[in-house]
Amino acid sequence: EAYSEGIIDYLRAVEGAELAATIREPPEPPEAERRVSLRASSDELKVLLALEEGWEQFHAFSRYLEDAMRLATSHPGDRLTWWVRSEWADRLRSEGQPAEAERQLLAVLQEQADAKDGIEQIRTLVNLGLFYRSSREWDKLLPLGARAIRIADQLGRTPTVLPHFLCNQSDALLLAGMPGAALEMADAALVAARGVPATSHVARFNRGKALNRLGRHDEGLAILETEAQGPERWEMLNEVAEEYAFAHH
Repeated sequence: EAYSEGIIDYLRAVEGAELAATIREPPEPPEAERRVSLRASSDELKVLLALEEGWEQFHAFSRYLEDAMRLATSHPGDRLTWWVRSEWADRLRSEGQPAEAERQLLAVLQEQADAKDGIEQIRTLVNLGLFYRSSREWDKLLPLGARAIRIADQLGRTPTVLPHFLCNQSDALLLAGMPGAALEMADAALVAARGVPATSHVARFNRGKALNRLGRHDEGLAILETEAQGPERWEMLNEVAEEYAFAHH
């Protein structure tokens, strides 16, 4: 420990070195944990280290996020920096700066579209969906699902995140009192789920609620009764009861 002061900077100064590491063993007590230091030369590695070394503090909005954000904004255009900026947007939202948070997410989405990175675009649409749901900006939330479907069509495959996102969109649109749009998203989620039980179950349940809200009570309630079976039945009974109350109001 006593001889390691500053040595990592000498290691990092070696020509061609991108990453330097030291492991220091404290002289006492005998069971003391070894101390590890990492230093990077490239900005990309610095972002990674900022996140890895301060993972807990990063999610507690420490200086690591701010350091990573500064690096990310000066080196836009790849998946790591997009992710950092999305996390930064979440911090801004939690600190009461929704307009700036939205601006960050939309800027990231545009960069991803320019880079033709469909998977990352859908991930950012997921974040925007959560953002608009929490702020109840239903007019902005409404087109996100259709955009995600178009992106998946261009990819020629169904990303794993898509059916979950479409289910969330359907649920949000039900909350917004837009059952027609909710039904479209539930149907699209069923197609995207490709028979995966859990996701298909949620999509069918939302479909039943949407049909009921559209006045197709017999059809919608029959779906809800079918889906409200099995080990999760008791968790769903309240929602089924609410839908019966709506149908007979």
